[in-house]
Amino acid sequence: QAGHSRLALNYVCGVPSNTKSVIVHHFQFEPNRRFPSSPIVSVGSTVLRNDEAPTSPLNFPLQDFTVLLRVVVPTSTAGVYRNLLNIGNNSSNGAEIYITPGATQAVAEIRGSTNNPCPGQAIAYMTPLDLVAQFRDWGTGPTCRLDIGSGFGAWSTASNARSALGNPQIGWNQGSNGLANALYQRLTVATGLVTRQQLQEYDLN
Repeated sequence: QAGHSRLALNYVCGVPSNTKSVIVHHFQFEPNRRFPSSPIVSVGSTVLRNDEAPTSPLNFPLQDFTVLLRVVVPTSTAGVYRNLLNIGNNSSNGAEIYITPGATQAVAEIRGSTNNPCPGQAIAYMTPLDLVAQFRDWGTGPTCRLDIGSGFGAWSTASNARSALGNPQIGWNQGSNGLANALYQRLTVATGLVTRQQLQEYDLN
């Protein structure tokens, strides 16, 4: 094992008949992943796995909330914005965390008739990132801010007020610019504006 790669070797036991060769039953390599996903067994051809875009219900009234997302971001993002996490609707009415083209910065954003991002913060490649985003004042003029480990940056400018999210759900890898090959390791959503330390204490209790 080296870096983010894992190698498993399977040996056949029995009477040796050929010491110059080996038969490999199955081998699967997936770039930008710490561990391989479920295998796709094929013979003599290349197969593709569709991008996964899971969702989970979000069953609390719209209010201030804080998100802790641990994720490993690959080095390449194909020169476009890549979505990591949506709360609500990924296109019009909700909140999201995304990375900028080239995977240089992480940004939290209020989505609405106008999109209001907070100032981006520089990120590192291929290493776990603990992104903490706060979203507040939905009924009057929602704003957000982001902390990637060195404290919160500035709040975004206020977006248009709303009483509900576009969809009462959390979504990963949503929309045409989802980041399918990110490694998601942990997600905590807490009501209220809480700190990184408080979120980490939730995980321990």
